[in-house]
Amino acid sequence: MYHNSATELNGLNFSRIRVLLFAVIVFGMGFSGYLTVNLLTSRTCPLNGGCTLVLGYPSCMYGFTMYTVMLVILLLAWGGRLVLGTGRKFILLVSVVGMAFSGSLLVLEYLRRSPLTICAAGFSMFLLIFLLSLLLWSKD
Repeated sequence: MYHNSATELNGLNFSRIRVLLFAVIVFGMGFSGYLTVNLLTSRTCPLNGGCTLVLGYPSCMYGFTMYTVMLVILLLAWGGRLVLGTGRKFILLVSVVGMAFSGSLLVLEYLRRSPLTICAAGFSMFLLIFLLSLLLWSKD
């Protein structure tokens, strides 16, 4: 069976993986942006989650910042203003930071017996971004 080595490796379609990566990042921005705006305007934690403050700011605000950084990197790489391999490495790095950040908050929420939904969702998205970035990195 013929595979175009530029877009496929072992049956993986890299253009679909890039689109999925883009979608997960945008969803993460929307999710964390919604949580941040809701928390800052209503002073209540949406989705019955345990909203943790880190250095006086909602943790979801840090997540929104990390998703925004990854989106900018991805768009720069797609637009040719950043070498694709470098962009993938930066996204991989930011996703590792996001997993460490949300994972540590997840442990804190568990120890406080708070609902785990929000940090678990954030951790899951960062993990998915990490795995997709690894798949794309395997192309290099």
